[in-house]
Parts: sequence; C-alpha cells; structure tokens
Amino acid sequence: MWEFALRVTPPPWLVERQLSGHPDPRVSGIPLGNGEREVIALALQFDVDRVVLDDEAARRLAIALGLPVIGTLGILVLAKQEGIVAAVRPLVEALAEVGEVAVGS
Repeated sequence: MWEFALRVTPPPWLVERQLSGHPDPRVSGIPLGNGEREVIALALQFDVDRVVLDDEAARRLAIALGLPVIGTLGILVLAKQEGIVAAVRPLVEALAEVGEVAVGS
C-alpha cells in the first residue's frame, strides 16, 4: 500500500481501497500527513505484504505497529532485481528532478 498522486492512468493491477469504518485508534491523532496516516490505517485493516512509506515518522510508526515497510528506493531496487527495470539510477535521477527524492553526491 502506498500513497501517491495519480498523474497517469493507473495500471490494471492497482486496486484502490478505502477505509471501512473508522481508522485504527493507534493511528488517529498522530502528527503525520493525511496520506501517510491513511496508508498505515489501510495496511492495518487489510492483509498487506508491504507498506510503501518514505516519511521517516510514518515509517517508525508503521514498524512499531508491526507492518513490513519499504521505501520508494527499495521498490526500485526490487524492480531491478526482478528485471522490471533495466537500471535504478535513471529513475532516481528522474525522481530527484521533480523533487521526489534527495540525491547526494
């Protein structure tokens, strides 16, 4: 599960989920962005393999709640290992250009 802004038509395997009922009380009132809070609440509600979070506070909370966490860069590395993408560096550089990741020298 992850939060993202749709700028293109999503692939058919991407399924949108909504919370049924109220969010888990362990997530309500936590000082996180609405998207991060909802991703964690959804992950607690559904059986998920991983939660994709880059925000450090959100990652700490998810881990504390027993959720398996991976970040965007981890997803890119897995995609490379699975042969889905040829190289990670160009994708990271493209994300850096739009301000989605910080790249050090």
